[in-house]
Amino acid sequence: MVLVTGPTDEPLTVDDVQAQLRIADQDVDDSTTLARLIRSARHAVEGFTNRALLTQTWKHVADGWPWADGFFDLPANLQNVTSVQYTDPSGAVQTLDPSIYVVSPPVRTPPLAPRNERGRVSLAYSKYWPPPLVQRDVVTVAMTLGYGDTADTVPEDILAAMFLLIGTWYEERQDQMIVRGSADKLPRDAERILTRYQAGPITRQATAW
Repeated sequence: MVLVTGPTDEPLTVDDVQAQLRIADQDVDDSTTLARLIRSARHAVEGFTNRALLTQTWKHVADGWPWADGFFDLPANLQNVTSVQYTDPSGAVQTLDPSIYVVSPPVRTPPLAPRNERGRVSLAYSKYWPPPLVQRDVVTVAMTLGYGDTADTVPEDILAAMFLLIGTWYEERQDQMIVRGSADKLPRDAERILTRYQAGPITRQATAW
């Protein structure tokens, strides 16, 4: 999975965090620090849960099409698939007609939910995948992920976990901030909340070409 365009906003604002943590009379340095912590908290939450929070665009790159009865797994919080492109045997990039494939939205299926919550792109009935060039990275699925465009679309539990992260980091004033995916550094209370939203990762899949 490759990030193309990140979110235009963050799920929390500096004012939100200042009010929640009862931090008064922020100077410029503290406001800058809080903005950085908000961004780092979102990265940590997205890395741990394998979910985009606010709307962003990603692409999934593969070495060919799925097997005849197979499909591409796509992340939880899939909003839509904007295009499926492939490199044809002549080396030209082609955009697949949307009538050739079916996009299935993410669905939770107990008892494995949310680990197995993911979207899919599969072949439509009576259609076939066109032959691609035989090499790596010849198929690209472009998609939009996220709960929505604004903070009110993000579950309150996730926002609460972000407040816990930011509060902990702000109090400790860590020199090295948490980056995407470093789940081992999450406070226990935040991890307990986020585990309920932790979807399985999307890995590079075996293909028929």
